[in-house]
Amino acid sequence: ILFWDVRNRKAMQQKYAELKNVYFEKLKSICSADTEYNEGSIKSELSIDEESDFTYSEKLLLIDMFLELRMQIKITQYSIRNIQNSVKAFNLQNFMEERLASGKDSEKLKIIQAIRLLHMDVTDSYVTRIINHRDNNLKKAARLYYVLSNDEDPFRYMEGKSSGNAFLDWDMLETHQIFEDCKNINKKLPSFIPAMNQVDNNDIVEFFIKETAYWGSEKEMDYIIGFLDSDKESIRRAALESINLRKISKAEEKIKDIYYEQPEDLKRVILYTLLIIAPASSAEFFREAFENTSSQLTKRMALQCLLKSGEEGKKLFNSMKEKSISKDNILFQHVENNIIGREKLSLHSIN
Repeated sequence: ILFWDVRNRKAMQQKYAELKNVYFEKLKSICSADTEYNEGSIKSELSIDEESDFTYSEKLLLIDMFLELRMQIKITQYSIRNIQNSVKAFNLQNFMEERLASGKDSEKLKIIQAIRLLHMDVTDSYVTRIINHRDNNLKKAARLYYVLSNDEDPFRYMEGKSSGNAFLDWDMLETHQIFEDCKNINKKLPSFIPAMNQVDNNDIVEFFIKETAYWGSEKEMDYIIGFLDSDKESIRRAALESINLRKISKAEEKIKDIYYEQPEDLKRVILYTLLIIAPASSAEFFREAFENTSSQLTKRMALQCLLKSGEEGKKLFNSMKEKSISKDNILFQHVENNIIGREKLSLHSIN
């Protein structure tokens, strides 16, 4: 059995290489153009006619080729339309819908992921029939597609913890990429606020809080500030990261108000966030943060932020250094050290 699996896999790889050799570069040229090609002109460019007949296996490989193509080109309104028309030129649209209706579960999963990434328009009924599928991966894929395809109630099927349907890092990366594509082709995204309110799953809520920083409106960012009062530390952290990414300076006073209620690791996130959104007006706050903690990591973060906060911050840093006790001297030396000082502060480098 293993021998035949290996042989079959090699045959598929060879067939994929053959299809790619014939079509890939031409498709890449078509889909990278700053003009829209219709289905007929694409067939002409690719020498596809009524006699061109691709096998079942070849159609699956062609879908793989389009996914590879999509990763190699800039996504614009023209590129998406040309990808969609090229898919139709190969008669893959009908094939995809047919597989969604009657294919194996593994095929359905592959197809629904492909239509999400390629922004294909398929009849809703093909997807809604698998929204409650017994297979968790397939069900989740269908529900993520539903978020983008349904304008009326896009988060209707987003689930809570009880579903056992985990929202994985890969799902987040893929969904973020699709949201970015939507922005690039001027497709309006739904507001994420309803999802934050109705989903009983911290991972999903945190994801949409952070995504709001990339794609949300100013009013939606005002709503994010309210999550700083959440009783869940991970939600507060996500809100801080979102405020940091978007540089929402109006959150300064609120962030300072909640500072002393937070655990040390979150205090360090707050200090870094203040450095990003309000450095000049936070120098005195950084000094107080240094003096009012026993944590060496928090003290170090406060000094780093103080030194980087502007001229007033540097003066305050030097004044504090002159008066520092021997135990703290090493922290000032570390922060001032030319080698250590090159360290780039970021949310991901905070201990």
